[in-house]
Amino acid sequence: MTQMFCYKSFIIIGLLFMFSFSAFGQESGTISIGLRGGLNASNWAGNVGGVGGENRFKAGMNFGAFGMYSIEEHWGITAEINYSQKGTATSQFARTRYKLNYLDIPIYINYFFGQGGDRLRTKVLMGPYLDFLMSAKNNQGGIEVDVRNRHANMDLGLLFGAGLHYKLNESTDNWLILDIRYGIGFSDIFKTTLATSNITNRALSFNLGLSFPLGN
Repeated sequence: MTQMFCYKSFIIIGLLFMFSFSAFGQESGTISIGLRGGLNASNWAGNVGGVGGENRFKAGMNFGAFGMYSIEEHWGITAEINYSQKGTATSQFARTRYKLNYLDIPIYINYFFGQGGDRLRTKVLMGPYLDFLMSAKNNQGGIEVDVRNRHANMDLGLLFGAGLHYKLNESTDNWLILDIRYGIGFSDIFKTTLATSNITNRALSFNLGLSFPLGN
């Protein structure tokens, strides 16, 4: 029931974001696609002491592809599909690393500063994400155990951040993209039968991407 609620909530929020853009006007926009990747520094929030003691950041990676629809000079909406490594590290008895790997699907709004013809533009971004659990491992003292059956299959959260877009060539619309993001999970990542007091994901990520226009 909780997983279905997360899925429906993501669809509703995504649709609201899309419909909000139609209010900006009827002019045609531009579409670009690209590839992206970066590093995650992730941990958990909530009753973390109950599953391992002191909570520390765990390093991981993320990579995937995206499409962006630019409504007008300052606004755009981006949808991505990524592979993202999250989890945490603890040190109660022996150093333990919880490794949660997700199929990550964020949909977010971009607001661009400056003018459309500028070669360097800054932006802020915000929107929901839905993660589907692909694997879950617990590594304690060098011994790794599959713990996927302990974790929820989906995670719904909110993403926000800021970044830079740099045009690689004045004659094309190919852009180098750098951004920093912070994701806040709303869903308990453990199954409710484990009574873990709503442990949720947190992830800070540093990313690099390349975008290419379609139809230009």
